[in-house]
Amino acid sequence: MMAKKQATDLAEEQRVAKVLEGIDSVSGDDGLDTITLSTGVVLKLKPVSKWLIKSVNNQFEQPEVPTQYIKDLGKEVENPSHPKYKEAMERYMVEIGNATTDVCILRGTELLEKPDDVIGHESEECALEMKTLGFKDTENLRSRYLYWVKYIAAPLDNDMNRLMGALGRLTGIAEADVLEAVARFRSAKKQ
Repeated sequence: MMAKKQATDLAEEQRVAKVLEGIDSVSGDDGLDTITLSTGVVLKLKPVSKWLIKSVNNQFEQPEVPTQYIKDLGKEVENPSHPKYKEAMERYMVEIGNATTDVCILRGTELLEKPDDVIGHESEECALEMKTLGFKDTENLRSRYLYWVKYIAAPLDNDMNRLMGALGRLTGIAEADVLEAVARFRSAKKQ
């Protein structure tokens, strides 16, 4: 049992290390914390309040672990391996990951530079694209900025890994937690 836990811990450490390989220095020449994404977009990075992240995440209700009666024990015991509970927990974790990503992007980034060939979040083209794809709040510039960063400015997994890793370091969030949030965002993005 101990060997299995050690192997799991080692695998997690290796997974974190692999993601962090793609995260480089983000300090710009002007002393600002910046990141240049694969599209050529340059974002200014700012720390995000952990309290804000926690407050937003607290809006999601964690599923209760179901119980079942065990005759041999003569009592109800928790059953965290129930398939419906596992599905509910997965949905909950994706929601938390998305919320964390959204808070970090909205409060922790600011557009500094954008190449001419990348549409801007303030453009009518961006609003039309969002509307066509079924996104809501296409007139809200903050919603458009969030959409724009996630799907236009940072389209590659490595972009989001680097961005969230850098924001996590500035904010003081553990690298493993950042990795988890990015993985949940990618999982939801593929659905």
